[in-house]
Amino acid sequence: MFLERISTAVKRKFTGYSDKFPDKKADIIWRDKKVIFYLVHNNIDGLSMQERMLFMLAHSVAPAFSSITGQKWWNGYCRFKESPTMSKSICGLLAFVPVYGGLNYAEADEDNSITFGFSTNSGMMWDVHEYSKTNDLAWLKKECCIMAKAIKIASRHEEDYAFAANGQARMKIVVDYLGECKDAGIHIRIPGQVAISEMMSEISKDREEE
Repeated sequence: MFLERISTAVKRKFTGYSDKFPDKKADIIWRDKKVIFYLVHNNIDGLSMQERMLFMLAHSVAPAFSSITGQKWWNGYCRFKESPTMSKSICGLLAFVPVYGGLNYAEADEDNSITFGFSTNSGMMWDVHEYSKTNDLAWLKKECCIMAKAIKIASRHEEDYAFAANGQARMKIVVDYLGECKDAGIHIRIPGQVAISEMMSEISKDREEE
């Protein structure tokens, strides 16, 4: 595995995806076997007005975070040459992937590749203790690898999750999944916003069925 800054020419030669996202915006890219990893440095200037308002609101609630990152943050992505999962979204069991802040991006392509991503901006309200690490490239690179590893582990549990009888049964599968992640050396974090929404949805369904 290796890490390198990219020029457009290097991206074209290296991935063959230079016209696609996140390749076309990647600051850093590397490969491990059949998975391509990307880091994209973002700033508030690239946000829509609604996204800017949410960003500023989050920083007003937690002003200490602004002094750490200012108005810039990193997104991390992993592209699988072939999708390891049934799901092509960040819902269902994939909502619980224990990457920093949880998954916040999933995009399948016509060639059957799929890209998943996380944002250090998404995680700032959920994982206070690690937020100071989010400009450390070594930490970011490791987090991308954790994301890919956890997604592969999720693929072994998602069919059971999808066909579980009720929310309680699905939550047991989540516990089993996170237990396997922990056994694989992955740090289990406070659930992100998507995971919390998924849990609330399952609780609501169980109440409706009672």
